[in-house]
Amino acid sequence: MDIQIGKITHYYDKIGVAVVEVLSQVLRVGDTVKISGHDTEYKQKITSLQIEHQWFVLLLKDMNSTWTFPKGVIEKGERPEEAAAREIKEEVGITGLKLLAPLTPIQYFFKRNGTIHKSVQYFVFLATNRTKPVEQKEEGIQEARWLLIEKAMDMIGYRDTNVKILEETWMLLKPQTYNV
Repeated sequence: MDIQIGKITHYYDKIGVAVVEVLSQVLRVGDTVKISGHDTEYKQKITSLQIEHQWFVLLLKDMNSTWTFPKGVIEKGERPEEAAAREIKEEVGITGLKLLAPLTPIQYFFKRNGTIHKSVQYFVFLATNRTKPVEQKEEGIQEARWLLIEKAMDMIGYRDTNVKILEETWMLLKPQTYNV
């Protein structure tokens, strides 16, 4: 016998994530729920939960005392998304990441012994748990913290490129409302 525990209030079609208003019962990671719609019915195991409709972004303060994102170099034989997850683990100790989507590559120039052209591919990951970051001090990372995406917009440095990254991330994550 099925028990109604809630209703879907929002659906993020770009990343296949639903927001469920829980009316009864308690949901936990690992539970299986049955989704019933007008012409659709399927079972889904809960692999992650995000509470209170808030999205957090992981920022770090780099060697220039500027708030930015973890990033690094792709090692031989590594795919870009693997490199991104590895760099996050190395720079701030966060593991258990689920890839949600790639973002539009960012290109910029900077001066260090001449002009350098750089292209960076960022990704949106979902952290299966929001653990406290552990900074890799030897890489010049002064601090790292989880911030609400709205607060990250105010604090982010390198604004010409990083604001675009946050805006694209928000467009992927913002709720789309559907009547179910």
